[in-house]
Amino acid sequence: MWQVLVAALLGLFLCPVDAMSQALAQGVIRLDPVVTRGLEQPLFLTHAGDGAGRLFVLEQPGRDRIIQNNRLLPAPFLDITSMAD
Repeated sequence: MWQVLVAALLGLFLCPVDAMSQALAQGVIRLDPVVTRGLEQPLFLTHAGDGAGRLFVLEQPGRDRIIQNNRLLPAPFLDITSMAD
């Protein structure tokens, strides 16, 4: 459920308002879940920007997770959970 919400929010922020409204009216926007479990309170989603197709998901506890080939990798890219107060 969180993954769908993250994908929806990402789409809303990256799309110009007029284009978003038009796409919604035409039924063009479609949400496809990529990962359905394993994430803890995701806050932000972005792509790697290198054409590799990787996605980075920031989790609230302080981990940056990687989704590659529609799979959540077991080891986080970055883990700063130990720095929490």
